[in-house]
Amino acid sequence: MRKQKKIISEILCVLILVLLIVPGLFSINTLVSASTTEEDLSGKAGTEAEVLYVQINYLAVRPAKNSTELLGRLLKGDQVTGYRDGVWIRITYGGQTAYIAAKYTDTNPPQAETYYVKAGPLAVRPAKNSTELLGRLLKGDQVTGYRDGVWIRITYGGQTAYIAAKYTTEEVVFPKTGIRKLDMVLAQARKWIGTSDENQGHKYIIDTYNEQPNLPRGYPMRYDDPWCDAFVSFVGIQTNTTDIIGREVSVYYHMKFFMNKDQWIEDGTITPRPGDLISFSWSATAQPNDNFPDHIGFVEGIDDGYIYTIEGNASSIEDSSSEDHKIGYVERKRYAIGSSVIRGFARPEYK
Repeated sequence: MRKQKKIISEILCVLILVLLIVPGLFSINTLVSASTTEEDLSGKAGTEAEVLYVQINYLAVRPAKNSTELLGRLLKGDQVTGYRDGVWIRITYGGQTAYIAAKYTDTNPPQAETYYVKAGPLAVRPAKNSTELLGRLLKGDQVTGYRDGVWIRITYGGQTAYIAAKYTTEEVVFPKTGIRKLDMVLAQARKWIGTSDENQGHKYIIDTYNEQPNLPRGYPMRYDDPWCDAFVSFVGIQTNTTDIIGREVSVYYHMKFFMNKDQWIEDGTITPRPGDLISFSWSATAQPNDNFPDHIGFVEGIDDGYIYTIEGNASSIEDSSSEDHKIGYVERKRYAIGSSVIRGFARPEYK
């Protein structure tokens, strides 16, 4: 009996030990598993590359977190690819590992501001205070960019460039006239600025014209034809105003169209109105200019002795034909009032 009690006592001790040890083992396993999970998670943190955009001007790029050394600066709108590391983003800059403050970045690019040139020609430069000239913008030109002190940073010809902010405004320079059809025509013409032979955009203009029934003289345009008047007709087609501004590809016959409506002004020296059609003859050297007309465009506005136009198949060089320079653009141009190359004006009845 005493022996049996001893055995039972030993069994109870073993059971107690088991009850004490086994939960501990489970606890250890749980801790190990939790620790492993945390390690796995921490190992994965920051391994996913993100595309981010700088939200401020001049974001410092540093060789290490909390470093005071400066490797360079990123500009507002710059795109970077990097890895989150706490309050920092780890990137590659100049071929080496670098860090930028995460709070000044976002997955969405910052909103660019829209500006209009209020005084031109406005020099476009590759850097602030540079004397090098990349090109010029004309009064009324619209640009998008980021304010940078007394400058505006824009993209021009595919590269970063700068213009003087004081010659720009956030208001449209040539405001609406209040004449609905006229405003529609000029707005449509502005939409196509930048179209050219080079980017093949002129093909859509010519195709749209060619799709119209009863083409004048039955002539469908070719892509290598001069397309200044096709652009005028295209704007009329897009705005359903061909009854007002005509539908032609010949400047000479377009001039006749307005003569028949008693809307042609045979005087290249007058001050025109917005919405007039302006005709040119490049070979003339003085007024009066009664040479054969060979180019046409829209008058957008008049300011300080200059006529501002929007033209199709225009040259990038002032007072010259696109045929002299092989590439035609839809472009905003300007001419001195009374310039020798102005052949005359048409004044459509938009009302």
